Amino acid sequence: MSTPRRSVFPERYGTGMGRLRCTVAAVSVLMACALPAAAFTASNGFRVVSDGSRGFVVPYSRGTSGDPAYWCAAGDYAVRALGLSPSTRIYRMTPPPVKNAGVRFSLDAKGAVKPGITVFGSKDAGLSAALAQVQCSNTLKDDFFGR
Repeated sequence: MSTPRRSVFPERYGTGMGRLRCTVAAVSVLMACALPAAAFTASNGFRVVSDGSRGFVVPYSRGTSGDPAYWCAAGDYAVRALGLSPSTRIYRMTPPPVKNAGVRFSLDAKGAVKPGITVFGSKDAGLSAALAQVQCSNTLKDDFFGR
């Protein structure tokens, strides 16, 4: 006489449909955890989402959402997430001013618009990733002093 095979599922999950529900629930949880990994969170708390090409979007975020905050997120993403050199040029694709909307950036100059912040001595419409990251300290200072 052979002993009955033990299930890896506890008895409360039963057989058949119970196991299927358990499996579907587990897969759903894993997928939900994996989806946010596609977004990068910059040091100022803004999310950055790749658009699959050489561009990316910084969606609107409540709070400090002026041009420096968007540039901060773009520079942080280029250096920390993409591993690019701080001298890499980043270009703004969404014309300023932007109110309650996200900003699209690209690593390609074609179609670039004015950066929306004052930059002296710039050779084109872009900012270096390092200069964009410097905007993070300006954003954090504004948050601290309540400007």
